[in-house]
Amino acid sequence: MAESVHHIHSAEIKLPSQYYFYMESQTALVVPDEDNCMVVYSSSQVPESVQSIISRCLNIPKHNVRVITRRVGGGFGGKAIKAMPPYKLRRPVRTYVNRKTDMILAGGRHPMKINYTIGFKSKGKVTALHLDVLINAGMSIDVSPIIQFWRLVI
Repeated sequence: MAESVHHIHSAEIKLPSQYYFYMESQTALVVPDEDNCMVVYSSSQVPESVQSIISRCLNIPKHNVRVITRRVGGGFGGKAIKAMPPYKLRRPVRTYVNRKTDMILAGGRHPMKINYTIGFKSKGKVTALHLDVLINAGMSIDVSPIIQFWRLVI
């Protein structure tokens, strides 16, 4: 703040809760392959996360999990973290959930209140930013801290 010529002190932003409403609900097809490998067709926006979770759940190396994701348009970040759960049945499994169940599984962002102070130079270059982010997460933080981090990076 010391380098800043101008300051905005203690401004506040309130963000209401937000649920993901992507175009297609979550779906997955898991097919056991040879040598204790799994081939996973997933609608996830983050296939490496699906690979890691399935690897842990099935206690197999990551390289034994092959995740295939085709085009995922209109996910709006809702298919990034909470993909369809893996299964231990040792046979092909296809999952599809209806919209209501998908909305419950996916969760969303909790309401937030953000207080900030920002400092900038005469030509508008930001030199300092202080944020206090308060998340009303209730009993579970869900993915709110991650979503908030992504908003700050973008």
